[in-house]
Formats: sequence, C-alpha cells, structure tokens
Amino acid sequence: MMGYLDAWDLVLATISEAGRTDLLENLKELEIHDGPDLDLALDWANAAGISLSDEIERTAQELVADGDLEPEALEAFE
Repeated sequence: MMGYLDAWDLVLATISEAGRTDLLENLKELEIHDGPDLDLALDWANAAGISLSDEIERTAQELVADGDLEPEALEAFE
C-alpha cells in the first residue's frame, strides 16, 4: 500500500505533468507552512480538470479506510 506522503508526491507529479505549475507552486508553498495536505491537492486537481489515476484513487480509498484521509477527499473521483 502506498502511504500518505507517497500519494501526495504522486498527485503533485500528476499536477506537474498536466502543466499546472501554478497549482504545484501553491501546494508546495502550503506544504512548507502547514505540511502536505492530500485532501486539498486532490480537490484542486479535480477542480482544475486534471485526470487522476486509478492508483491515486485506490490509495485515497485505502487512506480513508485507515482514517488517514477525510472521506470528502473521495469526491475528487466522482
């Protein structure tokens, strides 16, 4: 199973590959101040229309099941 930080890195890589450096820079700035926020990264990627992989979705579901991620994070995959 991929962990929270692995999923964070994968979402950031996906955002980068989509060419959304603005989102990437904002998320990295927030990470410096508040730590990684996977829920926010998923939400922003979804709002920007960035397609998230099945691997990211499975990992998010596992993290929700383990209590490491809020259930609302799964809205990014609807």
